[in-house]
Amino acid sequence: MTHDLSNASVPPSSTFRHPQLNIITVVDVSRLQRTGSVNDAVFLLDNSPSSTGKGTPHLETACAPGQVLNWLIYGIDSQRRSDGSWPTFPSIATIVFLHEDSDAPSAIKVSSDLKTYGMPDRVRNPLTPTYRYWAGGVTPDLAPGRFRYRLVLDVPDAYTGTSRYFEVSSAALRVVAPE
Repeated sequence: MTHDLSNASVPPSSTFRHPQLNIITVVDVSRLQRTGSVNDAVFLLDNSPSSTGKGTPHLETACAPGQVLNWLIYGIDSQRRSDGSWPTFPSIATIVFLHEDSDAPSAIKVSSDLKTYGMPDRVRNPLTPTYRYWAGGVTPDLAPGRFRYRLVLDVPDAYTGTSRYFEVSSAALRVVAPE
């Protein structure tokens, strides 16, 4: 069977000018729980070719107004243990954009529709969302600049299951003028 696509609606090429960016937080959960510090335990990277600080907590993601950003998180030690149990899985509790000169929340709306998404993990528990990520678009009329943000990580304690929260406040978006 063939399909005639000659009259198909094709989005304008500008739709594809700025692909979605994935900002990935990699967490060494056992080190984070053992030391209580994000130093040498949390690493950020993305798929933007112009970003800097990849593989460090100081990632500066180059992006454009209107571009969709996905914040994902992965635990390094996420394989099933020999006793059949699973290690704790980190998640991003919240993302807060910061004032340029302090750690106070910014009054500038950097991202539109920033919210969390998730999918049940049918291997561990069908009712527990463990594939959780945040997504939002860079505000379309945002002026170019550097916008720091704080990631608050939720890492359940391996023994009690009680959430422990850790902050990474050294990452930023570097919004560049559209071409």
